[in-house]
Amino acid sequence: MTEPVREISVVFTQRVEAQFTDLSVTDANGNMYTGIISAAGTDGSSFSLLLPRNLYSGRYTVHWRAAGRDGHMVADSFHFTVDAPEPLPAASADPGPTTDPQPTAQAPAGRESIVSTPTAVVVRLLTFAAILLTIGSTLFRTAVLGRAAGRAPNATDWDVLVRATRGVAIFAAASVLVLLVPRLLIQAIEMTGSANLLEPGAFDRIVTGTVWGRGWMIQLIAGLICLYGAIRATEPTGWTILLIGSVLLAFSPAFSGHAAAIEQGAVITVASDALHVFAAAAWVGSLAAMFIVVLTRIRAGAPAIAGLVRCFSPLALLAAAVAVITGTVAALAHIGPLSDLWRTGYGRALSLKLAMFAGTASVGFINWRLIRPTLGTERGPGVLRNSSAVELVFAVLILLFTAVLVALPTP
Repeated sequence: MTEPVREISVVFTQRVEAQFTDLSVTDANGNMYTGIISAAGTDGSSFSLLLPRNLYSGRYTVHWRAAGRDGHMVADSFHFTVDAPEPLPAASADPGPTTDPQPTAQAPAGRESIVSTPTAVVVRLLTFAAILLTIGSTLFRTAVLGRAAGRAPNATDWDVLVRATRGVAIFAAASVLVLLVPRLLIQAIEMTGSANLLEPGAFDRIVTGTVWGRGWMIQLIAGLICLYGAIRATEPTGWTILLIGSVLLAFSPAFSGHAAAIEQGAVITVASDALHVFAAAAWVGSLAAMFIVVLTRIRAGAPAIAGLVRCFSPLALLAAAVAVITGTVAALAHIGPLSDLWRTGYGRALSLKLAMFAGTASVGFINWRLIRPTLGTERGPGVLRNSSAVELVFAVLILLFTAVLVALPTP
């Protein structure tokens, strides 16, 4: 550039959260210059930095940091060179105000992202597990236990199993609510920095002013509905309330994942992601509920367990098919060429998740085709318990890779 620079414009490829967008400039000596940041236009992707004074000859670096619509923070920099010598001051007793830039401060070290730390990954893993178990225990009660009890009312004490399922639902829904606190704390540190957590409105800006915050609020509202329904589950309306809350709860992960960041067709990607969560819960969440309630202590006899599995298998097969379809839609939306699966960090994590999914499906197929026919025997429940434990281990690994995936930038 052959002219002095005072205003710098930046255009992002996607809409970003304006209140969490930061721009600054450093010179070759590491001195930092800041100014007034404003949105340029109404598209939510164009911003300008107005410096208090001109930049003259030298090499400068523009540092930017922005939050995507899904709450993910991305930072980078680019360089530019100015070839405009600083004018000589006019000879005068009072030269007046200078127009050369003064550094605001020494450039600080780059802020490391917290969302990829083991603590953040564990919090997301536990959140996903709590969501799936909440929805899964609801569907296990309404779609499996109820049907099995209707087919064989004298096979076992079904009321005991229903009460145990209610206990699982209460624990899972309460966990959904408790995990909201570390989720918000981690996101606040990521978006504002740990030094700014005590500033007035720091949390409010995230909860009410971002798409990620909407997902957090959905999880809060849905979790309260689910907990209320689970507590009221001794009454006929309790499980209905729990089911309504479970449907709403399935939408919460979409707003803090990559589905919310897609501007074109966001309604489709968010709905597909919610359906994916609900289907996964109907499959592995219901299996986890059955494992906890029935298989860990073999609370029901062999005939009752056989009836439960016969009612569970169609639900699991349908849910697995829906999970595959919606997962494929998400993969096509987030990756480009097939080579992204092994050339990018996001693609490699997705490939590992797909491998774990294949392992889960394989064990589930073994349960359906080979173990189910033996459930009428005394040894059948024990064999099913062991194979179901293996299936749930694969499911936990899927959740682990999902917890990693949502923090990685898409290709």
